[in-house]
Amino acid sequence: MIFSGKNPSVGNPDPVAFLERLGQSRVGPNYTDIDRYRDFRRVFLDTPRGRRVLWQLLEMGNLFAPIAVLPADPYAAYHRDGARNLALNIMAILNADPNAIAENQHGETDDE
Repeated sequence: MIFSGKNPSVGNPDPVAFLERLGQSRVGPNYTDIDRYRDFRRVFLDTPRGRRVLWQLLEMGNLFAPIAVLPADPYAAYHRDGARNLALNIMAILNADPNAIAENQHGETDDE
């Protein structure tokens, strides 16, 4: 069970412990856009499992479906639009040009 405390396979769900463990992986100020690009590509594109997970995330993000729902429901449309935004952000990171990322980061340090 992913939310369990000490032993992931036994116990009651413990979302607080899960989030605390997950928080230890938080990126710091030295994490760059090129690091993000490499991490995302390694996680999502290096293995068939990663590509399957990516496809599922894009489907969950309604990337292949219309945002509008019938009967017209603005709240459902906003919800679908938010999910699509996350999917589009993932795609933007995966499809970024690493040379442009490096140039942008190099330019940022020159301006300081």
